[in-house]
Amino acid sequence: MRLANGKWLQFTILAALALTGCVGPGRRGVELVYTYDRAELLAELQRRCDSISTIQAKLKMDYEAAGEGAKGCDGILRYQAPDKVRLRGDADFVGQILDLACDGERFWYWFNLEGNAPEEVVTGTVAGLRQGGGSDLDVLLTTLSLNLGEVLGLVNPSAEKGRTLLAVKTYPDTYVIDLVAVEGDQVRPRRQWAVDRADLACRHIEAYGQGGEVLVVMELSGHTSAGVGLAPLPREVRLRLVSSGATLRFQLREVKVNEPLKPTLFRLQVPPGARVTTLP
Repeated sequence: MRLANGKWLQFTILAALALTGCVGPGRRGVELVYTYDRAELLAELQRRCDSISTIQAKLKMDYEAAGEGAKGCDGILRYQAPDKVRLRGDADFVGQILDLACDGERFWYWFNLEGNAPEEVVTGTVAGLRQGGGSDLDVLLTTLSLNLGEVLGLVNPSAEKGRTLLAVKTYPDTYVIDLVAVEGDQVRPRRQWAVDRADLACRHIEAYGQGGEVLVVMELSGHTSAGVGLAPLPREVRLRLVSSGATLRFQLREVKVNEPLKPTLFRLQVPPGARVTTLP
């Protein structure tokens, strides 16, 4: 009998043990999980990311600043890969309190938690938005604007521009992937993804600031299949701003993928009477 490779031999032995019940004392069975090597894992994550072009969903959002009570609203989320976003929030008895749009080059957003007509619309270029700054809610909304696909669990190893390095560590239940940017003789961390070995669902993300500090931590849970061969998508996401503890949590329902979206959805019309603040 000719064995193709060591992985096939390992798989055959584990399968035989599982079928015969010889799995060691105190264990009822063996969960057989294929072990990807680095290149295979990154290629499969990229394929799954590329398999989803649009996402639409209804959602429930909760924002909680440090030391304050949570404020919630319902909303509608639309995403078109790789960088187009529209997010609307509506609160009971108040009306619309949030509108955010990004067409890949420019962004616009306003929010008024009291539900009054917006007095200010903030806009600017995506390049400028990447510099960060602003209030806690500004930073969390910026994370959504720039990285919504990633927030929804689409791990894109090729997303970072410039020279990068990707390190993969394999643990019993998880692959941990570190993305670092190489700038001259400096190596700066950009992202860390924790991916479930069983289904390659992304369950934990850490986003780093310019100084290498952890800026935002994202926890993803309740993943379900988006279709055969597509990336599994979470049904709940929690973003936490490390510096202050402010959190933004949303739950998704009625999720639809790969349906066409109109380009006009990703541009925001400034409401009458609102002043426009343009960021550098």
